[in-house]
Amino acid sequence: EHVLQITLNRPNSGNALNVSGGSLTVGGATNAAGSITVSGGTLALNGTSSVNTLGLSSGVLNGSGDLTVSNAFNYSGGTVGFSGALDVTHTGKLTLPAMGSLTSLLARATGDISLSGNIAVSGSGNAITLAAGGDFLNSGNYTLSPGSGRWLVYSQDPASIVKGGLSAGFKRYNCTFGAGCLTA
Repeated sequence: EHVLQITLNRPNSGNALNVSGGSLTVGGATNAAGSITVSGGTLALNGTSSVNTLGLSSGVLNGSGDLTVSNAFNYSGGTVGFSGALDVTHTGKLTLPAMGSLTSLLARATGDISLSGNIAVSGSGNAITLAAGGDFLNSGNYTLSPGSGRWLVYSQDPASIVKGGLSAGFKRYNCTFGAGCLTA
């Protein structure tokens, strides 16, 4: 068995990995200061991985490792069959696709967060955390299924949230992700 490890260290020099057909399985760590794009075929990340920018326009992103995206997750199509933990920091508006096999999801965006499919995780605790710098938009009536844990949504204006059928177990106002809630 061969374990492949990928490192892309020069983000401003055009360092990029584009999977446009076939199948690439990475068993070791993947560290990409540049970008990884899946525009066809399958990319399987089975080691602990980090990437600056991840794009998915068609094809499949899967694997069993944990994945951290530090700048942008640009989704316009394709399938996420990833089964590790996914931690996304995104500049601007973030669209989250259907994901049904993650262990946990933490997504932070400076703009709105929109759902474009059901999200299910198998973790516990704060299994799904979505922190929008703008609004949370679920106009497609998608579900958040947090396994044995719970889901949390942070949004700038509770009046602008589009819950789309999601029913909150509790509501707290004046809370900021990572900073807690203001008290009276």
